[in-house]
Formats: sequence, C-alpha cells, structure tokens
Amino acid sequence: MGFQLAADHPELVAELVIVNALPEFELETFRQRLEIAVRKVILRFMGMRKMGEVLAGRLFTDEDMAQQRATMVERWAENDKRAYRDSFEAILDWEGVTEAMSRFEKPILMVASDQDYITVEAKQPFVDAMPSAEMVVIENAHHAVPTERPEQFNEVLADFLSG
Repeated sequence: MGFQLAADHPELVAELVIVNALPEFELETFRQRLEIAVRKVILRFMGMRKMGEVLAGRLFTDEDMAQQRATMVERWAENDKRAYRDSFEAILDWEGVTEAMSRFEKPILMVASDQDYITVEAKQPFVDAMPSAEMVVIENAHHAVPTERPEQFNEVLADFLSG
C-alpha cells in the first residue's frame, strides 16, 4: 500500500518505510507457484486457523517463540477468510509501481530480513533503481520482522526517522 500511495500521490508521502516487500510481485519460479497453490488449498479446505499454524511455524522459528506462534495462530483464526483470500488475490493481480518508484525522490528505507520469502538479492535491484532508497538487512529474521525481532526493527526504524 505504501508503494502504491507513493506512486499515485507522492505529495502525500514525506518518507517511506517498506518492510519485506517489493514494488511489484510476479510469480517467476515453480517454487513460488507451488507456495501460492499450497496456501490456496490450506485456506479452502483447512481454514484460517490452519493457515495461521503454518505461517506461525515459518515466521517464528526459534524455540523460545512459542508464545508468539500461539498468539499469531489465535489472531489469524479470527481473520475473515474471504477478506484474506481477496487481499491475497489482489497482491497476485497487482501490476506494481516499479517505474513510478524509480522517480520517487523522497527517503525510502527498505527493511529486509535475511530469511524472508523474498531474498535480499531479489530486493537489491529495486533498491538500486530507487534514487533515494537504502536497504538495511536484519539478520536471523523472517517475513514478520517487526514482531519477530522488535528491538532490532525499532532501532533501524528510529535511526531512519531521526536521520
């Protein structure tokens, strides 16, 4: 949403922080297509709680993160299945804003997790194409870095916003 807002209405955005996302989304590999298919099957036949269990296990991998996993499962189970499905489909259909972001000149911080679904290497070309973007990589972190590694994430965010 941040990318789209910055592309459509740059006058409304003073700075932009992007966390483990790209200005476009394309399924390029068999593994990516398989991951999407698995999510759709889980959602359709097993429901939101099971989806939460699967995602929580992938996002909070440390042994001492059992409480974070349990909290995510409970919260995920409360989400509206149709809303999740529709937002998921919207991401898959999104045409992206790569070209517009190459002209965006306000400060951009790309926070990347070293173990995210989207690799740091995949993010780097987009960061390089945005004239005012910088990327900070948080080690030993997955897609949900703000909740998985809140201290490191908050430190990176505070440094960017105070600079």
